[in-house]
Amino acid sequence: MTTAPSGALDGIRVIAVGTLISGPFAGRLLGDMGAEVIKIEPPGAPDPLRTWGQAEVDGHHFFWTVHARNKRCVTLNLRKPRGRELFLDLVERSDIVIENFRPGTLEKWDLGYDVLRQRNPGIILVRVSGYGQTGPDAGKAGYASVAEAVSGLRHMNGFPGGPPPRLALSLGDTLAGMFAAQGALAALYRRTVTGKGQIVDAALTEACLA
Repeated sequence: MTTAPSGALDGIRVIAVGTLISGPFAGRLLGDMGAEVIKIEPPGAPDPLRTWGQAEVDGHHFFWTVHARNKRCVTLNLRKPRGRELFLDLVERSDIVIENFRPGTLEKWDLGYDVLRQRNPGIILVRVSGYGQTGPDAGKAGYASVAEAVSGLRHMNGFPGGPPPRLALSLGDTLAGMFAAQGALAALYRRTVTGKGQIVDAALTEACLA
């Protein structure tokens, strides 16, 4: 009898509550390494990534199937008391929460890190945003196209004398997702030393600048 090989993160549970690319990409990387990833989508408002991309077969978009691999998708309304309580019950039995909302969104739903760690002191909260959780631009919406321009990444691409072109993929999102996943791995190791979780703060602009 053969047993399917398990990844390095077998036994780690990740809750992914973001949409589109940067947060889901970080979750995808952890899932590829063997973590159990539970993707939460609000009822009636699925992740727009489900319909992105031109390539599809029988109505299934390839872009979504790539980013949704190794994930279990459920619906949960975090704006409602019952949904919030179910989410916190799940946090108690999980290791990592990934979100890429505008800073302050989880706090508005009374689901900030102070609330999460009360239910699970070992929880690691991975936050991906345009400009980080603090600073003068923290409240601005984050877009990979803007981050690529602000960081100078687009200026380095193209041809002399021509305008900075956009790459045919969301590089800013995936770069930030990679840094977020690396931060999550570092936080997992640190938890083995301290027994406590922490916040991982990844920004699209900083990822592109790096």
